[in-house]
Amino acid sequence: MKLGEILLHRKLISRQQLDMALAAQQEQHKKIGEVLLEQNAISEKELAVSLQKQQQFNNAPLHLGEILLHRKKVSPQELDRVLAEQPAVQKRVGELLLDWEMVSEEDLQASLEEQRLRREGLWVIG
Repeated sequence: MKLGEILLHRKLISRQQLDMALAAQQEQHKKIGEVLLEQNAISEKELAVSLQKQQQFNNAPLHLGEILLHRKKVSPQELDRVLAEQPAVQKRVGELLLDWEMVSEEDLQASLEEQRLRREGLWVIG
């Protein structure tokens, strides 16, 4: 997850502040955190905590549903529906998502590969 997304999610900056910082970042060739600090949009402590959360998120082994949500391949409502039905049908989340045509085989395989790499500590954000 990108730092800007985390800062937005934590409500530390607005979309407008992020857009301005991204534009400045392009011109100044600095990290987004540095730009936001210089613009007094966030404090050093807020940056440090957000960077820590980013590290945790990017390296944490996630459940398949969380990965699909992050990739915007399923909606929260679709995932909730599958998770609610899963115990009754005794199938894996991925199988249900395929059966109900909520994801493609390709999207499922890519998400499962991400999950495997995260579990093995090999996930690298490109």
